[in-house]
Amino acid sequence: MDEALNAFSSPSWWVLTVAIGLLLNILAPFINKSIELFWASHSKKKTDDLSREEAAVQRKVKDLASRNTGFLEAKMEAMYWAIRIVLVLSIYLLLIQVAFALPLPYVNAAAAPIAIVGFLNVTKHWKRWRLGCRIHNLLAVQLKQDGDE
Repeated sequence: MDEALNAFSSPSWWVLTVAIGLLLNILAPFINKSIELFWASHSKKKTDDLSREEAAVQRKVKDLASRNTGFLEAKMEAMYWAIRIVLVLSIYLLLIQVAFALPLPYVNAAAAPIAIVGFLNVTKHWKRWRLGCRIHNLLAVQLKQDGDE
């Protein structure tokens, strides 16, 4: 605490603080502009990716709606990814338990990478499951509309 009070009472600390503040004020417009350009290009790319994904989903729904077994296929696809999530999660939890159960030195350190890889795999499968559920739900709505007409 005494070091901080000594630094605050030192004139060199105040001069350095003012110099850094002035430098940041001078550079702020340039930094701000580069950040704005980065986010503009990123959001444009993200918007394009989302529109491509939406078009692919609509094509898949249209394709499945044209087949007699399309609704069943969509449901089975979503169930497949849900089962994969449960299986992958079970396997990685088992591997983590094995890592903690082994009496060898430094084996417990293996639990962290196993957990990270498991999380990434479950996240990947979760996205596929959500996509399958979305396609199934959109297909159900479309088939209901087609049946009402």
